[in-house]
Amino acid sequence: MRNGQISVRMADTLLYLPPQEQLAFLERRLQVARQREQNSKAIASVIRSYLDAHKEVDLETLCSLMREALKARAF
Repeated sequence: MRNGQISVRMADTLLYLPPQEQLAFLERRLQVARQREQNSKAIASVIRSYLDAHKEVDLETLCSLMREALKARAF
């Protein structure tokens, strides 16, 4: 919590878990947060690349490119 990786609410939730479950719960939550951040960066990159290469935006194409980027990250 002190270094900003978890919220006060998450710290409070951890406090009420049995000690043997706290670390596993925290690791799962941090992994989800890292995955979400990586997905956001991948999507931002796709959007930047698309906008740099196209004068007009085709939302269907852009959406398809974003889906493909997320599918590629799933492996």
